Amino acid sequence: MSTHKLNHYIDGSPALHNLTQQAERLIALQRTWHSLAPEALARYCSVASFENNILVIYTDNGAIASKLKQQLPTLLAKLQQRKIEVTLIRVEVQAQPLHTNHHKIKEIALSPGGIESLTRLADNLEDTPLKSALTAMLARHTRKN
Repeated sequence: MSTHKLNHYIDGSPALHNLTQQAERLIALQRTWHSLAPEALARYCSVASFENNILVIYTDNGAIASKLKQQLPTLLAKLQQRKIEVTLIRVEVQAQPLHTNHHKIKEIALSPGGIESLTRLADNLEDTPLKSALTAMLARHTRKN
């Protein structure tokens, strides 16, 4: 469907038109927020809503929320300097689902020379947790090869 046809349907429906305008305002406010908030905090928060001059910011966790709350007077003043009519900023924790926080584990393949060197090292060690860890690691890598 072309953009022209899509805009025709959106503009033809008052509800969709209002929703589109609200989404555009939130996107613009999100950009402004990220330009004003400290970079270390901005990446962990997002604009949730803006109604009745109250800006609601979601953060990923309580620590970020706490640090952000310390910055609120300054951030409120910066928003007001940009002619955004905000009277209150409310910070809420909106935890992310666990599946979005998973990091891919990088699989590293040991070269044959590396396996040989680690095998000699493990053979020369006494029975310690280090030797057990090396032996287990070598077993995993030799199974893969």
